[in-house]
Amino acid sequence: MQTATTKARAIERALKIEPLDPRWCVPSILEQNPLAWMIVDGLMLDARDAPREIQEVAFRKGLIPFIPEPSVGAAPDIAADEMATREDHRTT
Repeated sequence: MQTATTKARAIERALKIEPLDPRWCVPSILEQNPLAWMIVDGLMLDARDAPREIQEVAFRKGLIPFIPEPSVGAAPDIAADEMATREDHRTT
């Protein structure tokens, strides 16, 4: 007899999904799903905390579901130019 957990793992393997998979997240809570916002470029980065330019690049590449609204009182993007330059070098 299989337990519910065993069956769930078999389904996850068959569909090639994992817990919190953004592809299966309902839109109303997608912004709260941490896996929908992770960008890995040597280091893991939460795109919600990234400069706007990085968010735009990540969105164009399909790495994040949408560009989040800036938070009130957010600090200016100091490293945006440096990160955009790194992105330009990687794509050429």
